[in-house]
Amino acid sequence: MKYSFCALAALAIAGCSQGENGADPAVPATQTTPSASASSEGQSASTSAAPTANADDKRADRAPLVDEIPARFHGTYAQGAEYCDDRSHGLFTIAAREIDFFESTGEVRNVRADGDYAAVTVFEQYGDGPGNTYAFYMRIMPDGSLRYRYDDNERLTWGRCSQN
Repeated sequence: MKYSFCALAALAIAGCSQGENGADPAVPATQTTPSASASSEGQSASTSAAPTANADDKRADRAPLVDEIPARFHGTYAQGAEYCDDRSHGLFTIAAREIDFFESTGEVRNVRADGDYAAVTVFEQYGDGPGNTYAFYMRIMPDGSLRYRYDDNERLTWGRCSQN
């Protein structure tokens, strides 16, 4: 009886030590709401249900792991040409091991790439917050623009800025 009580107490304590929503605190939680930097980039959360994986996402998910984001994806992308000249929420820059947003930098944790398709796991810390880990799906379109989606947000297509 003494051991049963101890075991029950240990289970109760263990249950209280889990992170939010019962998640293991040692494992980063997937971002469930847009980060402040993403929201401020002119992107709004979709009011409809979260997008389902499309053929682009599935192809990227099946791609082999690579060491970094391939060079063909590197560059600065903006929601419109008028955003290319000024550092603002309307653009971001993709490099081999990071994605640079206006107010934060996403650290690349792993990459799957196949031709013009890529799926990247990104860790982004905004301000003093705990940070978020999310998937960032990309596809280079025939016109050179980048169709992308991060986490469960809507897909957007932004143009590549010319190099100065």
